[in-house]
Amino acid sequence: MEAFFIIARFQNTGVGRQVAKQIWQMHKVLWEVAVIPENKPALIFWRKVINEFTKGNYLEEVKLVQMSDYKAERVIFEFGANIL
Repeated sequence: MEAFFIIARFQNTGVGRQVAKQIWQMHKVLWEVAVIPENKPALIFWRKVINEFTKGNYLEEVKLVQMSDYKAERVIFEFGANIL
């Protein structure tokens, strides 16, 4: 999955949490969620939702990620198949 976005009028309503958890339940694979470190609302959202879903059983680290023509720092959340 390339991107996850909830339009503004549905943000902070629980829709994003519900959709993310449904996707993870349907696809029981190793997941990596990458977040731009400066995007504080996204970091708060993903930490909370991933923690709830995994009951705290996930990895979080900052990595340098190769983009198309440059590298960028991302917070990576890893969970799923070989973690749970």
